[in-house]
Amino acid sequence: MRQRYQALKKLPLGVAYGVWSGLGVTAITIIGAIIWGEPLNAIIIFGIALIITGVVLLESSPKPASDSGSDAQTA
Repeated sequence: MRQRYQALKKLPLGVAYGVWSGLGVTAITIIGAIIWGEPLNAIIIFGIALIITGVVLLESSPKPASDSGSDAQTA
């Protein structure tokens, strides 16, 4: 639980939710295939690859500059 709190201090809530959801779906799909023998076809593997790609893109997206308390100046 503490790790999730630490993650929320550095990530926006929407990104954190997307990462946890994507990783959870991916993990459950792989565990289901390994333990219960659920089938993995090309579409499922492609979907997992899209989830992983999305998580990587969310993590590598530029972070907004922190506001130092000063208002933006207008010209």
